[in-house]
Amino acid sequence: LPRLTTECLEDFGAVKSCIRQESETSLVKALALDTNRLSRLRALNGGTIMLDWLQREKCSGRIIPDHVLHWLEQEKIHVSDIDFILDRMSEQQVCNYLQRQKSGTRDSLRQIISTWRDYLSMADKLGINTNDEIVYRVKLLRQRHDELVEQLRKRERDMEAAATARKYRKIAGICRSIKPKYEYTGEMYSIVVPSGVRDIMREGDALSHCVGKSDRYWERIEQQEAYILFLRKTAEIDKPYYTLEVEPNGTIRQKRTYFDRQNEDLKDAEKFLKEWQKVVSERLTESDREKAEKSKVLRLQEFEQLRQDDIRIHTGDLAGQRLVDVLVSDLMETAA
Repeated sequence: LPRLTTECLEDFGAVKSCIRQESETSLVKALALDTNRLSRLRALNGGTIMLDWLQREKCSGRIIPDHVLHWLEQEKIHVSDIDFILDRMSEQQVCNYLQRQKSGTRDSLRQIISTWRDYLSMADKLGINTNDEIVYRVKLLRQRHDELVEQLRKRERDMEAAATARKYRKIAGICRSIKPKYEYTGEMYSIVVPSGVRDIMREGDALSHCVGKSDRYWERIEQQEAYILFLRKTAEIDKPYYTLEVEPNGTIRQKRTYFDRQNEDLKDAEKFLKEWQKVVSERLTESDREKAEKSKVLRLQEFEQLRQDDIRIHTGDLAGQRLVDVLVSDLMETAA
């Protein structure tokens, strides 16, 4: 057993993993094998990994072909690496499956095994029957893994949205009530009012900014200090473009796209935004104007506090700038 001996000499931990019956004086019994399997280990010049598989073979009673033992040892695949699937597939089947998945990809076998394990774990969480062969032997493993990641993320966001909607119970009603007043469609651009919490969270996720992740926006909506609206291209009305934070009279506090940025294309939309503000001003009630006055006072108070505290932006394109300066430059007030 030259290979096994060398590995044990190089790593004392390997000795402990090999010896299953420390009190036995017979080698075959100490290794928890039988005469036939010890002979196979000698004939194949196996090391610790092959010994591990032969020990499993003896316990399970399921014969592992010699070429599979060689492949498992060559690829350094331990029993513990793939034990999550061995109740449903033989070692030969696992070997064939991993080789098929390896074909045409740059992923290592270890990465493929990890992806497979994660995929089945996610499938269990989603209530998918992982004892169904079409599930556990999925053909496009990486693609299906990524699909389940997205499903789990969506489920978690749905649960988060439901919890937020329970906490801020007025938001859905407020969104419905302001829809006729603030929605507006132009030839090139449109303003869309979200239906509630979930729409706003989807917008934040799609554009990778903080709307939907901070309580301050929900609180402002509930208090009707400011609303979250969506600026969209009319030809792509369902595709997130810019997110707006708007005071009750149409004053735009913030307008942000991907990663909290403002790009050059926003200049082209500003004419439409001013047009929209004029339309909104004609739809306002006395109650809206009162809310707008309170909103302005709160905004100015917040700006003053930000100045005093000298709050700086720490990440992104605006890193290092004072937050109040960015917010002031972003402000687009309605005409008097």
